[in-house]
Amino acid sequence: MSVLDSQGTTLEITTGSSGEAVTGLTPAPGNPTIFTKATAHGLVNGDIVTVADVAGDDAASLNTTWVVENVSSDGETFSVDHDSTGYTEVGTAATATPLAFATVGTILDHNVNPSRPERDRTNLGDTERKVKAGLLAEGPWSFTLQWDHDDTGLDAVIAAFEANTATLGFKITYTDAETATIENASVLSYSKGGGVDEDVTGTITVVGTRAA
Repeated sequence: MSVLDSQGTTLEITTGSSGEAVTGLTPAPGNPTIFTKATAHGLVNGDIVTVADVAGDDAASLNTTWVVENVSSDGETFSVDHDSTGYTEVGTAATATPLAFATVGTILDHNVNPSRPERDRTNLGDTERKVKAGLLAEGPWSFTLQWDHDDTGLDAVIAAFEANTATLGFKITYTDAETATIENASVLSYSKGGGVDEDVTGTITVVGTRAA
């Protein structure tokens, strides 16, 4: 048995700025689509990147935003969740520009709550209930944290809530290096409070589209 240790889990939020573009990528059509660079590209699983400069008639299907998956041990390849089987003339000079993340550094606990609503299809002619699971809802995600005003990641969370931003990215990295990323995310709520001889703690709740 290999129980996942919660200690060391990290949460990151996109800052609205971009990192340095990775250039010289060669896409390999297939499912998933694999990108290769001659040297280490520096991306990690869960990064959100905008791919550009893929060539060919099907380029528009790849020249968009993706979540990085399956980074190789040598750091030279990664994949995106897209079936490009049959694509031709994709080129050898694609780029991938990552969104910048800031770590929310004071997390005490977290809960990820994917769910499917119950769809009742029972009608008056039935003698037993007919139930079907509905569409997957990735969230809400909730986090309890120490309230640190010097934490740039927490500042970004509060700013996003106040601006009602709906284009955020959040990434959880677990201690086994697995990641969970959501895109098009919003901060639904936050709260903070404390008592005598206590640190101020708070809760943030986010929802979005699970990307990887």
